Parts: sequence; C-alpha cells; structure tokens
Amino acid sequence: MEEFDGARQCIKRLEKQFPDYPEVRAFLTSPWAGFKSKRRTIAAPGSRVFYDCKGLTDGRPIAATVGYYQEAVLGDGWLVADFDQALVGMRTGQVKQCEVRFPADYGNHELAGRQITFQIYIHLVQDRVGFTSPAELLENPPRNIYRFHDLPGLRENNENLYYMVLKDSVLRDLTQDLTDMIKQIDLLLKLGFRERATAIQRMMPEDPTLHAHLGRILLANGLAEEAYQHLTSYGGQTNEVAINRAKALIKLERFQEAEAIVMEPKLAGEIQALDLRVGLAALLELPIARYLDRMDDLLEHQIAQMASA
Repeated sequence: MEEFDGARQCIKRLEKQFPDYPEVRAFLTSPWAGFKSKRRTIAAPGSRVFYDCKGLTDGRPIAATVGYYQEAVLGDGWLVADFDQALVGMRTGQVKQCEVRFPADYGNHELAGRQITFQIYIHLVQDRVGFTSPAELLENPPRNIYRFHDLPGLRENNENLYYMVLKDSVLRDLTQDLTDMIKQIDLLLKLGFRERATAIQRMMPEDPTLHAHLGRILLANGLAEEAYQHLTSYGGQTNEVAINRAKALIKLERFQEAEAIVMEPKLAGEIQALDLRVGLAALLELPIARYLDRMDDLLEHQIAQMASA
C-alpha cells in the first residue's frame, strides 16, 4: 500500500526487538521489489497491472470471469497462462480482445478446459523496481500518484487501490462524499495511523448519522473509550447508537452502565440488545433464573424474526 513511513517503523521495531532471530535477519537482508508508474510504460513480465476484464460466451458476460480494478504481477503464476501473456505488451488505457484457454484442471468447472473470448481494459501499468533489501526500498521509495475517478467502483473491488486514491486526495475534497471520509478514517485506524484519522475526524460536519457511523468504526478498531464519548456527544439517539454505546461500555468493563442501556424499553425487541442482555447477565453474575429468562427472550425473538423473513 506504499505506506513507507509505517513500514519504516515496523522494520525499526523488528531490528530492535528481534535482533538475533534468523528469520528476521533473512527478511531484512532479502531482495525486495517496488513498482513505479512511468509514462507510456509497456506491460512486461514483472510489471504490475490494474485492469478490468470479462469473458464472453455468445456475446454475454460469464459472471465468474468479470472483474473490475483487478491487480496482478505478470509472470508470477497467479493468472491463467494465456491471460497473463495477453496482458504483456499492453499500455495504460488500452483495450484488447483475446482468446484464453483454461486448463482442464482449472478450479472453476464452468471454465475448465474451455476457450473463452476476453475483453480487457488496462487502468495502469507499473514497472518493477528492484531493491537489495527493505531498508534500501525505504531509503528511496517509488513515489506514485493514483488518480482514479470511480471511487465507488474502487471501494467495492480493490480496497488497497481505493485507499491509495483517498490518500492522494486533498482533505477538503473528501467532504464531497462522506462515505469516502468515513472509509478513509476506518482504513487509517486499521493501519495504526491514528493522528491522520483524527485530522479527518475534525473536518466532519455535525451530522448525527455520520457520527453514529464513526462511533461504530472507532469501536470496531478497539477504541472503546473514544467510541463511547463520541456516540454520547454526537451520535444521536437511535437504537443502533444506544446498542453501540452499550458495547463500548462492556469493552470498558462498565457493566452496570451497559446494563442500564440495554434494559431500556425501546430496545426490548432489538436482537442485538437482547443478546447483550444475555452476556451481561453472565458478566454481572446475575441469578441463573434471570440468565435463563433472558436467553428464552432472545430465542423467542430470533424465532419470530426468522418466521417473518
């Protein structure tokens, strides 16, 4: 994902904490590869390509062959040989139609042994750049700019590339699509870049629905205290917010406060709240009869929900 600052920190930690491990020494001295975008690059073995493709039969797409914003390194053995070879020689922005023969033992029985007509579009070709070690890569990393305008398509099909596009976006542009703002915060937190995530949080408009989503993301990323404070201050009063506040309190071992929330009458029919009630009965060491009553209530609501589905 070309987060070289984060990679540099990881390598420093490896060097400091595991200096005598043979596996670590081998990793830190092994050859590495990076990828560099250049104008008019032609795909060759070792190149990284981002592409769309679809296989056709009688002019209709075959679902198992349709892919958007796919990513591959040519010659690494992951692609069917005919398809890999068809990508060689293509350039960014080029469209091509070719015939691909699938091996007889191919894992998808619908395609095994068949010859399929493919249409391919190349979004981007990058040259392979070799380095003698991770340290050399991090000293002079390739700097690529990713500019794709189909953010919904990237979000659905290639999360890494989507992240790279968001990273290159000017922060103020993210407010045009709040989904992208929330998603970038989530991805930054997953990568451990909390300060960068906080910088985007500060730009968020004061919208309860938006902040409810943010609270859920904070909770999912292990930030229970921050999630609770955020949901309490900005998240509104929906049932989902109340349930996530209770989840945050449970993570913080504030069981009595969580119990007060899940026992609110408005949550009586919410499956998630009923499930939390069962868990809290155990955490609070309530009498077994109350635990069983809560379990029965949960099961009754689950059965009723399945019957109405």
